[in-house]
Amino acid sequence: MMDTSIFTRFEGSKSDKDLVFLGLSTCGFCKRAKAFLEEEDYAFSFVDIDKLDRDVRMSLKDDVKKRFTPDILYPMLIIDDADFLTGFKKDHWLEKLG
Repeated sequence: MMDTSIFTRFEGSKSDKDLVFLGLSTCGFCKRAKAFLEEEDYAFSFVDIDKLDRDVRMSLKDDVKKRFTPDILYPMLIIDDADFLTGFKKDHWLEKLG
């Protein structure tokens, strides 16, 4: 289970799914994906992986690799702790999020 204390929460009105966003502070696709979630008013937790201490970052990445995919791509959106999206394609995200 991910350490939720490292995440920041955006309280949007759409909260029917538990969304966890992993991104990089320097990534243009990550910035667009995060802005999309905010503009569409989804509630989600997020963290910029590159801003974490090395040990915390490695632990989080290891957890994600074990539970979801060995190939982590950013941005990554974990949905209900069971499914995930990588990369940002607005139409695909809208379809998955309903």
